[in-house]
Amino acid sequence: MKLIAFVPSLLTVWLVACAAPPPVDVGRNHNPEARIVLATYCCDSPTTQELVRPYLPEAQLWGDGRLLWTEHDANGERQVYIGQLSAEDMAGLLQEVVTAGFFGWDERYLGEPVVDAASRCLTVTLTDQTRTVCETHGGAPDAFYTLFDWLSQGAGAAGTPYLPQMAYVTGFRLEDTGVPLPEPDVAWPQALSHIPVGDAINGLWLEGEDLVPLWQAANQSPYQMPVVEDGNGRYRVILQVPGVSWIEPDTTALDTVGRFDCTAVSEIPASECQALVALYDSTGGPNWADNTGWLANDSPCTWLGIACADGHVTNMDLLYNNLTGTLPPELGNLEHLRVLGLWVNKLRGPIPAELGNLRDLTLLDLSSNQFSGSIPTELGDLTKLRTLSLVHNRLSGPLPSALGRLESLETLDLSHNEFSGSIPAEWGELANLGVLRLSHNQLSGTIPAALGDLNELNELDLSYNQLRGRVPEPFAPIARRCLWGNQLEGTVTSSGAGPITVDYENIHFVYDPSLAMSVWPEMILATPAVEGEPIWYAGPQHVRFTFAYPHLPPGRYPMGINLAAEAQLLIYPLAELAALDPSVQTQIEALQSLLADLRPGPEGDLPLLPTTNASQMFHAQVQYLVFGDIRGVRFVTQYAQEARPVNNQELFYTFQGFTGDGAYYVAAFFPVTASVLPNTPALTDDDAFNANFVAYLEEITATLDQLSSADFTPNLTLLDAVVTSLRMEPGTELSQEDTAVLNSETPPYHW
Repeated sequence: MKLIAFVPSLLTVWLVACAAPPPVDVGRNHNPEARIVLATYCCDSPTTQELVRPYLPEAQLWGDGRLLWTEHDANGERQVYIGQLSAEDMAGLLQEVVTAGFFGWDERYLGEPVVDAASRCLTVTLTDQTRTVCETHGGAPDAFYTLFDWLSQGAGAAGTPYLPQMAYVTGFRLEDTGVPLPEPDVAWPQALSHIPVGDAINGLWLEGEDLVPLWQAANQSPYQMPVVEDGNGRYRVILQVPGVSWIEPDTTALDTVGRFDCTAVSEIPASECQALVALYDSTGGPNWADNTGWLANDSPCTWLGIACADGHVTNMDLLYNNLTGTLPPELGNLEHLRVLGLWVNKLRGPIPAELGNLRDLTLLDLSSNQFSGSIPTELGDLTKLRTLSLVHNRLSGPLPSALGRLESLETLDLSHNEFSGSIPAEWGELANLGVLRLSHNQLSGTIPAALGDLNELNELDLSYNQLRGRVPEPFAPIARRCLWGNQLEGTVTSSGAGPITVDYENIHFVYDPSLAMSVWPEMILATPAVEGEPIWYAGPQHVRFTFAYPHLPPGRYPMGINLAAEAQLLIYPLAELAALDPSVQTQIEALQSLLADLRPGPEGDLPLLPTTNASQMFHAQVQYLVFGDIRGVRFVTQYAQEARPVNNQELFYTFQGFTGDGAYYVAAFFPVTASVLPNTPALTDDDAFNANFVAYLEEITATLDQLSSADFTPNLTLLDAVVTSLRMEPGTELSQEDTAVLNSETPPYHW
């Protein structure tokens, strides 16, 4: 049964049961962490009682449409399912909740008085209003029970069994009172044999394979508390899933007494020691990838990732270390901390406002975690901070103007989050800011002109937002700028099913809308070569078209040090390009020689500009393209700095060519994938791979050459069509016969 079939019948029941309600806004939070609907059949409110701690609500609906529900059989066994409601179904459900008068119902309905009877409760949270309605043993409107039962059965969603990524273990020991103890339901995981169950029930994070048997046993056990044993006794184990269990795990209540005594530490203050212990406890310290030294000796300055100076903790580097859970507020006691690096872990929840106490901090990197909520305004007090990176989290809300007080800030990276609203004009006060990255958010409004006053700014990435209006003129000198994927003035939007036409600065081409959601044309000003610096940072003034495609696979590599991961078409003035450096001139001459006779099966590296800081591994699918007044060569390749597998994160298509009058150099780059290649460059045996690398490349090249254009994604024919549609003089009528596509094995073509 689908929601569309459910809503009318539910509405009929509600309209009979209730008077017309006052109008209520049905706007909601779309954050995946925001719980919009909650259905419980337990107690009026969460408690810390042992029988309640493992309880999972009957149904939970989050802002992104995820629905989790539980079903029980006659034996008390539980099955947990997860499904997805569409945006339309979710909006319809909430609209009917409002229309039926839910927000006008009583908060409590009590039927016949019954001692210790469980209560059904429904909580609905909209943008401007939250209400909880509970009933005990009857008395609520019929629509209440209809909605409760519908949600508890999955609301028509197609459900699959739910397995949490992590859970928090607590429990209690079963005491011998003369009554036989229950038999164990499950064995304690072998991988945790070094941790006695008696210690684990004081608080332990579990994930992956270690969690599976306990989770299955919890679902099959009455009250969802399976029995396990070790050599010291038997225990009831309680699992709490963060963000899912009705009662959130209380990681602050861990029993550390007797496990570590900070009063025995003399090299740092007790408050700093306690902050480290709190971090260990709240982030699953026993399950870290490496916890060398932690709580094992009374010298915290020797613990993994900790550095001290002058009797205080100054550095904390625990990157890639499997930290789970939340950051404790006690971190604010590390007042002499200069570096806090916790990137690529599994941390969640809010960023503690107490981090604003760390006035000596110069680097704060919490990237690639699962933090949610807003950025604390207190971080604006970190006036010594030079780097703030919160990229790849679930942070939301407005960008705080308070960050404009970070007078020492050089790098600010808040990309790949869910921030909304406008970019604060106050950030124009960040006089030392050199890098600003805000891509892949939901930012709106215009780009503040005040940012143009940032004289040190050399990299600006505002791509994939909802920004509008003109780009302020002062941004023109910033060569490394990414503004595509917005609705800025000049954006060419891919609307309709037919080919999309682009006209900019006397350059014309067409493309299939499947290749991009939009195209961003721009003039890139010249970056002169600087003696002593790599030539790949330099370039003449040129035109650049970027094909905005927000669905590139995660981890997709840029196609060069000055290129994006997205497809790009570049038009350079040839004479100015050649004058940059002798190495560039060499590439140009090599391409001129290649195109002079179109020799079949070219050997060695094929010419490619702009130059980059890597080497060409191979070239495949080589074809010469001759169209209109432009000629060149296209091929599929990958660049790298060391021997590595050819893979879909780094494979790309490129065209390199000239206009017939010798005035312009044309370069096109498109990311492509092939089903015969791995998606990542992972290696299992580096030595064996390196020893056979040459033979490996020969085999891969032969394999790719045997594929058809349609075996690549996108189809290489679509990419050829973009390149061959290129005209330097819009309006010139050129027939289809003006285009030729020549395989490298065909006889030479002469102009």
